[in-house]
Amino acid sequence: MFPESDERGLRLSPHENLSKVFVIEKLPVFADGEIECEVYLEQNALFNVILRGSLAKDEWYMARLDARPTHWDCILFKPKGLAWEECNKDALKYHSPHSRWLTMRVVAEGARISLYRDGQLVDRISDAKLADGRISLFAEVANVHVRKISISPTST
Repeated sequence: MFPESDERGLRLSPHENLSKVFVIEKLPVFADGEIECEVYLEQNALFNVILRGSLAKDEWYMARLDARPTHWDCILFKPKGLAWEECNKDALKYHSPHSRWLTMRVVAEGARISLYRDGQLVDRISDAKLADGRISLFAEVANVHVRKISISPTST
């Protein structure tokens, strides 16, 4: 079984068909700011940062680095009751290389959410419908190594 939160507010939780979702519970609700981490994607792996979401509302935004050759680094949205959708499906053109460390940065500013990989803008939306929510991290398909996670909410 999965442990309850530890003293840092970190917990691994089961979620639908995913093996592990890393939930950061002791942070306040995230609205605007930056989430940055270093990730090492093994071949065909993908890493997701979920932000501005809620299990109760069943709506989420997600930024993804994807090392599968037929998939793209992107921002996705999951509307209530529907499946995940790439926000800019026709404009996506970057996918992450595998087997090396990458810096992933997600910046949320009002209705704009931007995804950067190694300092390069790879996707951006400017019409985000959700203003705030929780943060979660998870990997799919193959192993992902993560280090140096930084979450910097913008003070208002």
